Amino acid sequence: MAGPYNASTTAAELVDHFAEKIKDKVILTTGPSPASIGATFLKTVARAHPALLILAGRSTSKLQQTADAITEENPSVSIHLLQLELDSLSAVRAAAAKVNSWNDVPRIDVLVNNAGIMATDFALSPDGYEGQFATNHLGHFLFTNLIIEKILASPSPRVVNVSSDGHRLSPIRWADTNFREGETYNRWSAYGQSKTANMLMAISLAEKLGAKGLLAYSLHPGIIKGTGLTGGVPFEEILPGLIAADRSLGNEQGWRKAPSLKTSQQGAATTVYAAFDPSLQEFSGKYLCDCHVADPWIDTLRPWGTDKVEAERLWKLNDTAHFQSIPWVTALLRDPTFTTIPTPSRVFKSSTEDSFFSTTISSPTTIAACVTQYRTPPPNAQPIRPKAIPTNEIRIFVTLGSDLNGYPGVLHGGMVATLLDEFMGLILSLRLGGGVEGQDGPVTAFLNTKFVRPVLTPGTVVVNSRITEEKEMRKWKIEGDIRDEEGTKMALGASSRPIQCRDA
Repeated sequence: MAGPYNASTTAAELVDHFAEKIKDKVILTTGPSPASIGATFLKTVARAHPALLILAGRSTSKLQQTADAITEENPSVSIHLLQLELDSLSAVRAAAAKVNSWNDVPRIDVLVNNAGIMATDFALSPDGYEGQFATNHLGHFLFTNLIIEKILASPSPRVVNVSSDGHRLSPIRWADTNFREGETYNRWSAYGQSKTANMLMAISLAEKLGAKGLLAYSLHPGIIKGTGLTGGVPFEEILPGLIAADRSLGNEQGWRKAPSLKTSQQGAATTVYAAFDPSLQEFSGKYLCDCHVADPWIDTLRPWGTDKVEAERLWKLNDTAHFQSIPWVTALLRDPTFTTIPTPSRVFKSSTEDSFFSTTISSPTTIAACVTQYRTPPPNAQPIRPKAIPTNEIRIFVTLGSDLNGYPGVLHGGMVATLLDEFMGLILSLRLGGGVEGQDGPVTAFLNTKFVRPVLTPGTVVVNSRITEEKEMRKWKIEGDIRDEEGTKMALGASSRPIQCRDA
């Protein structure tokens, strides 16, 4: 790998090395407030003549301060400011819409998800998520996916997530991401969870969009004082809690006499490295530190931040947050007669259709997100098996990208039929307790599809499925449809004869 680079390498040194790679690039960076490493990153790369710098953050006045500092040294650099409140999903959606409306910005070459907060007091976001998880992860996840078409328009797209070695403090708390609404809150565990999420997101982006040329990385910038991450709380006040958290986990950081500090230039160096070093192409999805790919035998790198199964679980968890930023879906998700769950996993048959569907079910440019609801059965309903759910109706919210189009802006007819076949069939997975990893899910087949009107993309639809006839607890007739925001039916599906399912 190029170098040698290390903890002492500065952003300026790397910009000199990668000047030709930076020239004419469009770079969007979140959270570049004046004292942040994001600001140092932008002020330094501006020397290499990028085509455009986009500064995104909550406070436009702080963004303007950073912009003024950049133009003072490099007056020829073009700059756009973007208001982005990462803790509000609706605000994130609005900011992404603004970016997508900029006709003079057809592409984004590098997205640096740099904004963050650290070890703040407990608070819930406007959407009901723990504050650090919302700001550090969910906002960035949604924003990235909403502008992904512009990122992929670049000939060499990269996404860089500024994480931290603080991921050592917690994996994703799958059953309690909100810390019991504050009851079990530990500010450092919450920070660790959000930084782990940054790492897992990079893994998923690399997995799902690597075939389109996207490179994605997460990184630890180092410890830099005075960045304002703690929201005004002096670091000395919360340091004892960090030491206690590390010691309770057996981390060697809990007994260090003093951490090694970096300058702002040294702290921004790994971001420059992740964004522009050409030698990193074969390491997409990896976690970086001190300007190298982290080594779990030497560096602080926990397995919960590198596991692909954990990354996919997080992607599914993120889907719920995605839909909560869409008002008409949010209203349906709050329906007390339905229960919301992640869309069940399935083991797909080896047929061409199923192989195609399984590889596109969760890509930001195909099926960007999906989440399932089932009608809550009455208390006396008896499931077929312990894991089964005795429901007769489900609905699946689906956000469609544009890569499955038959015509520009219109979903391919074959994909309309496939959506109905696969998603309607998930009701049988729930009824049989199938579709769980390691088991064979039930087979869906013999569906007749009627096309009513075009399914437009990109956009969000709901796929409904109902059991209309049941025989011997093993043979079902099902019917369903695809509807838009107004409830207009765009396609209908029905089984031509009872579907017989083997045990899952």
